[in-house]
Amino acid sequence: MSSWACGWVYAKGLRIEFEDRFLDVAVKLHSFLGGKLEKERSSFVFSLPSYPEVKEVDLPFIRGVFEAWGSKTLFIPIVKEFSREMEELLSPFSPVKTDIGFFVTDKAELLIHVLYDEETEERSEFFFEKFLSMLVGRVWERKAFKFSLEEGALPPFKKRVSDSGWDLHLVKLIKKEGNLYFFDTGVRVSPPPGFYFDLVPRSSIYKSGFILANSVGIIDMTYRGTIKVPLVKLDPEKPDPELPWRAVQLIPRRFYPLEAEEVSSLDQTLRGEGGFGSTG
Repeated sequence: MSSWACGWVYAKGLRIEFEDRFLDVAVKLHSFLGGKLEKERSSFVFSLPSYPEVKEVDLPFIRGVFEAWGSKTLFIPIVKEFSREMEELLSPFSPVKTDIGFFVTDKAELLIHVLYDEETEERSEFFFEKFLSMLVGRVWERKAFKFSLEEGALPPFKKRVSDSGWDLHLVKLIKKEGNLYFFDTGVRVSPPPGFYFDLVPRSSIYKSGFILANSVGIIDMTYRGTIKVPLVKLDPEKPDPELPWRAVQLIPRRFYPLEAEEVSSLDQTLRGEGGFGSTG
């Protein structure tokens, strides 16, 4: 039983009318809870004969109640049957409790992260896109990069939406030259127009005794080969890694098609030619 779906029903009732932008929610509620989903004039109506059993009031339940309320403010209406459980769940976010619900102020952004950062299915896509816009600080048009896998390769992975990069697994040792190791991920990528990737180590790589040989790899937008990773072994006492090994990550970067123009001299600046620690 989906507690997110239950949150929607307990907040809105046994008959819920949906606009087109929330059709994804109506379809998910029907999939999780059964009932009826019908087209009525310019909207869709989801209905149930009785309220579903709530086995646990958890954060997905809170997410459902929040989405059912609408986008006016970060307000969670009280579901009377579960008032105590909701208050306990929301207490880390210091809400202001009223007779009708909970207002979250200073920790509103944290609550939004908790509700959406790791959820992939039980959510309204409308509200999820608002979360994405919050992450980038402006209206965000959803984009995706494409990837394909060689035999034995593992797909790019990230735990949270807000994680900057997609982790890659090294799956094959191509060759070894002294303390230089060449690995293959077996992953090919195609970024959306206007993007390329940086290939950088995961922060945990320091435990392995290895570093990335070229500091930062550039995966150009038109490159279609598998992503290969050169590593240098700094600590001879460390064992060779067991594969697959989640060692590096892809960071999406914006591409700017700047052009180069040669001039006889450059504009003067206060700093001038000072470098290599010249600022102190």
